[in-house]
Amino acid sequence: MTSAIVRVPHVFARDDAGVYYYVDRIAKVYGGKGFRVFVGKKGAMKQLALTDVASDSEGDVFSTKTGDLRLVRNHTESGKTR
Repeated sequence: MTSAIVRVPHVFARDDAGVYYYVDRIAKVYGGKGFRVFVGKKGAMKQLALTDVASDSEGDVFSTKTGDLRLVRNHTESGKTR
């Protein structure tokens, strides 16, 4: 019997236009990497293909073909830049 790799939420946010951003990752017990990014309106979120993930002292940047999603570690702020 094989055990499933469990994914855990990393961040969930919504912007002023009602677009939701959800990022999950593989659980730390399985390595903690392997992020996935989902973006879209309620009920219509789509997974975006990641091209790069970078972290610094202020937050995380998830690069996709359509732009960058910058997540600020201050849990009250997040934003999307293109």
